[in-house]
Amino acid sequence: MPKRWVVLFVLFFARTVMAIQFQSVAALSPFIMDSLAITLTEIGILIGLFSGPGIIVAVAGGAVASWFGDKRTVIASLVLMVVGAA
Repeated sequence: MPKRWVVLFVLFFARTVMAIQFQSVAALSPFIMDSLAITLTEIGILIGLFSGPGIIVAVAGGAVASWFGDKRTVIASLVLMVVGAA
């Protein structure tokens, strides 16, 4: 299989996992609100807290990629994303 198809598959997989992570809280928010007795404001704070570490990691991502190499950094990031989703 040519390398471009592998790259396309990896990108597709990463975007799919990210979409599931971002949309799961929003889609399940009525159930979360009922079971935990929280408001929409608190759901928004939950989503914001979920996005916060990603912003911090993205700032340092360039330095990490230059130290360890792009390929290792991308593979480790994808593995951590899959583990986090599971």
